Amino acid sequence: IVEHLYRQGMLSVAEDLCQESGVVIDMSMKQPFLELNRILEALRMQDLRPALEWAVTNRQRLLDLNSTLEFKLHRLYFISLLNGGITNQLEALQYARHFQPFASQHQRGRDRLPGWGLPG
Repeated sequence: IVEHLYRQGMLSVAEDLCQESGVVIDMSMKQPFLELNRILEALRMQDLRPALEWAVTNRQRLLDLNSTLEFKLHRLYFISLLNGGITNQLEALQYARHFQPFASQHQRGRDRLPGWGLPG
């Protein structure tokens, strides 16, 4: 039940249940759920940075799973910079270096990004 509550983001309810029942949950089991909920809360606030940090830290695991999550998060952040207007253009250009590790895998997706491949 406690695991389910952690998965659902009901951290305080899970903690209360543990306290009331005397169940001790090892921190190593709680940590992934705490991190997940921190990332989800940031995403609700339209902050991609915690998700990006997690994806970069876990790059090899994601690659082993053939996941495109990190690339998609970088792409979303890049687009959000472009949507910020002309004042963010330099930052967006600098941020584009984050696509280098994915160049061979995601050539088609990269070429569809706004402003990519334009004569310069």
